Amino acid sequence: MITTMTFRVAHELYSRCRFGPRVPIPPAELGSTYPVCSNEPDRNECTQILRPMKTSTKRKRLFRSLSNCRLSYRKNLLRQLRLESLEERNLFSLGGPMVPADILGQAGVNLSQGWWGLLSGNLAESAVGPESSPLIPTAPTAKIGPDQLQDFVESPGIDSAKLVFCFPENLEIRESPFGSYITLSGESLWTNPGDPIVPVRVTTLLLPAGTREVRVEVEFSGAGQVLEIPSANMATPTVIAVGQDTPWVEAPQTLPFENLVELTPVRFQTYTFRGFQLLSVQVFPVHWDITIDQLVYHPTVSVEILVDQEEVSQDSELATQNDPSANLSSFENYPKATLPPRGLPSDFDLLSRVVSNPSTVVTYGNAFPTSGSSRLPRTGSISYVIITSSDLEPVFRRLALHKALQGVSAEVVTVEYIQSRYSGLECGDLADRIREFITDAYLHWGTEWVLLGGDVEIVPARGVYAQVGTIVEKFLPTDLYYACLDGPWDGNRNGIWGEPIDGHAAKDIDLVPEVFVGRAPVSNRLEAENFVEKIIQYETYVHPNQTTALWVGEQLDWRTEASYSGDIIRAAALPPDWQIIERYDRDRVWSGRELAELLNQSPHLVNHLGHASEDVNARLTVRDVENLRNQAPFFLYSQGCLSGAFDLRDVSIGEQYVVGAAGAFGVIMNTRYGWYVPGPIPGGNHFYALEFWDAVFNEHLSQVGLAHHDARMDNLFRVGTTGVYRWIHFGTVLLGDPEVPFQVSGSPRARQQGSIAGRVLSDVNRDGQPGANDLGLESILVYLDLNADGRFNQGTLTTVFAGPPTEIPDAGILRSVLPVSASGKITDIVVRLDLEHQYLHDLEAYLVSPSGHRVKLFSRIPAAAGDLSQVCFSDNSDRQFSLRQTNYSGTFRPAEPLASFRGQEATGTWVLEILDLAPADSGILRTWGLEITFEEPHTLTGPDGQFVFHGLSQGEYVTRIVVPGGWEVVLPADELYRITLQESNQPAECLFLVAPQPWPPQAEDWGILRFREVLTTNLEPNVRWFRFRTDTSGICTILA
Repeated sequence: MITTMTFRVAHELYSRCRFGPRVPIPPAELGSTYPVCSNEPDRNECTQILRPMKTSTKRKRLFRSLSNCRLSYRKNLLRQLRLESLEERNLFSLGGPMVPADILGQAGVNLSQGWWGLLSGNLAESAVGPESSPLIPTAPTAKIGPDQLQDFVESPGIDSAKLVFCFPENLEIRESPFGSYITLSGESLWTNPGDPIVPVRVTTLLLPAGTREVRVEVEFSGAGQVLEIPSANMATPTVIAVGQDTPWVEAPQTLPFENLVELTPVRFQTYTFRGFQLLSVQVFPVHWDITIDQLVYHPTVSVEILVDQEEVSQDSELATQNDPSANLSSFENYPKATLPPRGLPSDFDLLSRVVSNPSTVVTYGNAFPTSGSSRLPRTGSISYVIITSSDLEPVFRRLALHKALQGVSAEVVTVEYIQSRYSGLECGDLADRIREFITDAYLHWGTEWVLLGGDVEIVPARGVYAQVGTIVEKFLPTDLYYACLDGPWDGNRNGIWGEPIDGHAAKDIDLVPEVFVGRAPVSNRLEAENFVEKIIQYETYVHPNQTTALWVGEQLDWRTEASYSGDIIRAAALPPDWQIIERYDRDRVWSGRELAELLNQSPHLVNHLGHASEDVNARLTVRDVENLRNQAPFFLYSQGCLSGAFDLRDVSIGEQYVVGAAGAFGVIMNTRYGWYVPGPIPGGNHFYALEFWDAVFNEHLSQVGLAHHDARMDNLFRVGTTGVYRWIHFGTVLLGDPEVPFQVSGSPRARQQGSIAGRVLSDVNRDGQPGANDLGLESILVYLDLNADGRFNQGTLTTVFAGPPTEIPDAGILRSVLPVSASGKITDIVVRLDLEHQYLHDLEAYLVSPSGHRVKLFSRIPAAAGDLSQVCFSDNSDRQFSLRQTNYSGTFRPAEPLASFRGQEATGTWVLEILDLAPADSGILRTWGLEITFEEPHTLTGPDGQFVFHGLSQGEYVTRIVVPGGWEVVLPADELYRITLQESNQPAECLFLVAPQPWPPQAEDWGILRFREVLTTNLEPNVRWFRFRTDTSGICTILA
């Protein structure tokens, strides 16, 4: 009797469990309506009347006696020269009476002709829009930088650079009822209140390392064109706070010709950014020639920058400015000096975007040592830091884990830790200590991004001095204090921060951020969870209306419409293929209810200019924002007053947008007044909004904090020791995560946005092609084969430290490493620990994953000498350490949830950190271990055979299925798909075709096995089935 047997080698048995994938929020349909609160605010509700007293229109200069500064003239070559020591600032003066409209009418001003029409040839034109008002030539449409540049060339004791600026010939002199102004096609206009309106070109240079003194020489080509000005005065713009909605308006000022002596051909300021010295140069082709007392236009202006690097005495105010050893030998010296360069690639990349001569960076050398001690909780490289309270730390740990999975090293540090480890550098309050900690992290962790995780009761606000005309604010809240890390902010110790004499050596404070700062203005766990959830949602899923923007504006006064700013920003920044929804009062007066309906349709970006307050913005109240129900969060930029005042209300309207369950994932708003220029000339906050959107769309600086930083840098040349632009520089605040990347064309989209989708079909005719009769198979296990071993991995791995007992250093840190090899994502983890110590209250312990995520196991156990004998830490336990025990054993609940490790890769090196926080006692770590439950990412097919994996980082993946018994994979031939996820909106597609196995299957024939015969053969790895026959019936044993 011949018996035929067929068998398959390496047949696997798998258990299945349902693990539903996270499904992205379905996109909201534009045009759909959601229920909103019907309570619409009165647009006059936030009215405030601002009436500054009349001030002198004559400009004043601030001269300072400097031992190392000199002023000289050279015949025939030098027309005008200006000298300025490092960190000097210009003193701008603002002013102008507030005049009621009816008084202006009595004075003979024809209101119907719109006396604000400074840039309009037809003053009777009433509409202000893209057709009726010329666009102000501002970046990015205006030219920036020199036409020719000869970089710094070393000479004995002096470096010099030469810049040539060529201006067009089509200069225009225009008239208004309040004087003349001058324009040049393609050039920016200088519209600083109190100054004449003239063309300007701006550039920023990197100064050579060790610069002590800067001199500027100006040379002109030819005698220039003497300008005949019809009127006897030059017009100058004025500003109004964007919180007024009254008949009061501010009259433009005029500048008599005798005051134009201040109109010099070149102005410049010096700054320090991440240890590099920068020079901002503004060139004015129209200026007052002091030799002939005439207004002159020069089409070609040559500027030579001379840098003196002479040695100066150690007691000079500049002696320590570029000496890293002097700066950081101890933290106590830090407020008196600037920070040194770090030498990080990100620093060089940012620098190259700012300056016209990045090659000068070679003068700073290649060695960038970081000296000084550190009090950070651990060593390493951390680019993203969250500062919050111990109560909110577990919530923000989730955000830090999310960032780590995106490839951004992240850490959460509590204010309690900072309070106990840092003493501050000026007054010693909590804000001072936090700034000292951020400086420590910037220097030793290489930190780039800082999220202030709390409202003012958790992370206090620093209020600074600001003045516009006679409007004085001594506590203007600014998070710029935590971003600008050079020198003191209250150098004269009078308790008034941010004065222009509060910086190093009684000069101005640091106005250039070293780190990018945002604030999560949350006060409790619910608000923190809402904030974190919206950030993760925006970074994880493609926005359903990715190319939809909402541009909103109101009537600012009887002559000024907000569209004069929005139209310019739209034309200069937004891509032409975007859908722009506009609501402007110039077309018709829109309501708050209408805006709420539009926001509920989940636009991507929102821009607003209009009257506002702490409680009202864009005609919405705090309650209206609380009632929003948009499914995908948006980003909002508003130029209105006070809406970002996180210190004046428990929840201001700006805060409500980001702490509510719906609304925005981030907003930029003003903590006090916002400012606009009445009439068709945009100014004030407009320039910051313009440069922000320009950074996002044209410069591809897609991260929110980076674009916010760029807007400040691009407007830095406008900032004086007083005035409106200094106010705006301080007052624009980011309520949101600075590291979030916008999902815009031409820039990185959300990092964790990839997906893999597909179907599993039954291939009835086994032709390897999907057909009409090939039906989907339900409940097929699809998995990502992380280790490419060809099987679905899941289970529990127990790993124990194999080394000898280790001493816990007194007042030190023990780091014990444990390698783990378990291919899959963590679903649960238990920590086992065995140690003894002379004083357990000294100890604090953390578990650190291979990605750098840290979880606190315990801190300062309330006990003296004792043991932790075979202690387990598990989230499933409710047991906590109790008082007056000496020996602990059993299972305890960790200080922080181990569940925050879920979803991380298990494979890698794990670290147990034990900190001894006090001297005089020691101990021993006997052993420790981990019990990790893990599984590879998987899902089950639906009724139609479809499956999808969401939220995958860019990289390579192997996708397989577990074939049911009696079935085999027909397509693909090797039973797997190798997929590389890259930047894309579309998921990667996989099609699996399976079919019942034929019977008998194709197999390798071993022939006949005789009675009592032993058959030995090698199993070929590419052969699945084997066949043999026996010559008799009975028992056959197979060993494989």
